[in-house]
Amino acid sequence: AIPHAIARVRSAHNKSPKEAVEFVLQLLK
Repeated sequence: AIPHAIARVRSAHNKSPKEAVEFVLQLLK
């Protein structure tokens, strides 16, 4: 699950840094 999350963060970062940050915040919750 963690590697998949990293892949999603990378793809989201390519689209928009904001989306990547929001995704990381959701993981921390």
